This record gives sequence, structure tokens and C-alpha cells, in this order.
Amino acid sequence: MTTKSTPFSARLALSLAALLAGLHLNPSPAAAFSLERSGFSLRVRQDVNPHSVFALFVLPGEAVPLSIVRAEGAGGPFTLEAPAGTVRAEGPGAWTWTAPQQEGVQRLRIVQVESGRTMVLNAVVMRRLAPESEEVGGYRLGRYPERPLNGLPAYRAPQGVIEVTAANRDLRLSPHFTLGQFVCKQGSGWPKYVVLREPLLLKLEALLEAANAHGWEAETFHVMSGYRTPAYNRGLGNVGFSRHMYGDAADVFLDKDGDGNMDDLNRDGKVDKADATALHDLFARVEQTPAVAPYLGGIGIYAATPAHGPYVHVDARGFRARWGE
Repeated sequence: MTTKSTPFSARLALSLAALLAGLHLNPSPAAAFSLERSGFSLRVRQDVNPHSVFALFVLPGEAVPLSIVRAEGAGGPFTLEAPAGTVRAEGPGAWTWTAPQQEGVQRLRIVQVESGRTMVLNAVVMRRLAPESEEVGGYRLGRYPERPLNGLPAYRAPQGVIEVTAANRDLRLSPHFTLGQFVCKQGSGWPKYVVLREPLLLKLEALLEAANAHGWEAETFHVMSGYRTPAYNRGLGNVGFSRHMYGDAADVFLDKDGDGNMDDLNRDGKVDKADATALHDLFARVEQTPAVAPYLGGIGIYAATPAHGPYVHVDARGFRARWGE
């Protein structure tokens, strides 16, 4: 008998399904939700991506290792197509792609030759950010803290920012999220600039999949707040080391009907903190699965105020944090 390993994408689906069943949540999967998987997975730096489309944020001239993760007997070979930069083969299904010096979006394609299965990487070459920079391209950022919180690498000032224009704001970063969803609410014209990290996207996709598996149908989360510049964050009176400033945090809620408010998740006829708590509880459980555990972070519950409805904060800071429970 031949034993085949299970690919990462299948392990993720199985782990989430097992989690929901084990918790007796009686999930009723949302039939309309599409996972959009490639049929193979790609390791990018330390992250593993199973999605058919995903983002890669790089500095000019940065060398990025890419390698295929797939089940035994899945077939090969694989090719990497890159319109710019340089590609160096490191072995079967493994490459190093060096980004060009020019800023902008480069569309990389990884193709499984025999099956024709394809993964698209929308690689965004960022603009370098000097440590003392308080604005970029006329867009106000404000000053990042000079020293990271408790010396933690996750709190170092970002080295690059992503330019967002009216033309690229609909760029797909993953199957269910676009670049424009994460733009800071700070008032300005185009272009705007954001800081964003791939682990947040991987975590949001896994959480969205779990929500749909639980019967809470939605094509995406409503991102009430994504990136915040230090200046905007300070204006809100928020904490000085908010994860929103570092590109791996989002305040989200489910809004299938598009009314700009949280859906009635617990079916009690009203929208309140209990719905945010229900979403929080699912997020906390999913974070315990092996596929999502690498993106451990904060999860916080927020009740409605005159300015907004209830929502849940989620981030990938690298260690567990909880509040509002």
C-alpha cells in the first residue's frame, strides 16, 4: 500500500472542520463560499500559502526564497514566471526571486506543468522608509517609536511602505481581500501608503473560512480599521504600540447584508456585543489549530458606540493577547 502525505491546504480544511465538529457547533457550511486553492502550497520565507492568489511584500532588490510544498505523487515539474527581477533555481520546485529596484506590482506565476494548476503572487515592491521619515510622497505618517516595545522584533519600525493608488486599490492580496480594504482612514488624496504583512492575510483567510464553515456566510470580512499611521493612531488616543501601525492587525466584523454593521450572528434579533463575542470565540478556537497557530496574536471584543457597531480586533503579533471578554 502506498501512503500519501496530505497537502497543507487539505490539512487546514480538515483541522478547521474537526475543530468545529469537536466543539459541537453544528456547522452549516455556506455553499457559496469558494476557497480558491491552487492544489499545491508554496512556502514563502517562513509562511506557507495554499491560495490560488496571494500577496508578497518586498523591498527593492530583496531576495525571497520560494519553494513548493505538495503531497507525494502530486506531479511536477513546476515553473516560476516572473516579468521582472531575477530568478535563480535552487532545486526542483525551489527558487530565489530577487525583486527589481523599481517600485510597483509584479505578477509572478507558479505553474504545475502537468496539471496546469496555477498560483499567482501579486508581488508588491515597496518604497523604502527611512527610520526618521514622518511622511512619504506627501502622505503624512508621523513618527514610529525609536525603540521597539520590550526589544521585540515585531515592534521594529517598518522598512517599507506600499503605495496605494486609485488604480491598484482593488489589487487582490488573497482570494477574499483587496489592498484598498486596509488603507488608513486618515484623510488624503491619492496616493496613500500602507504597511501590511502577509501573516495577517493568511490568518484572516483561515478565520473567514471557519466563519463560513460555521454557517456565517460572507465573501470577506468588513475591515473597519486596517493600517493606521502613527499620526492617525495618536490622534485617536490609541496605545503607542498599536499593532495597526505595524501592518498585522485588523478590526473586523461580518456584514453579509452590506449595511455597514455586524450581522446578527447569534440570531437573537438584535446586533450587540454578544455577536462580537460569538465571532471572538470562533476566532480564539481557530487560533488553536496547527495551521493557524503560527499566526498567534491578539483578539479583542468591542461593543457598539455612537460611532460604530460591535467588532472584533485580530492581529498576528506572535504572542497571545486577549481583552474585552
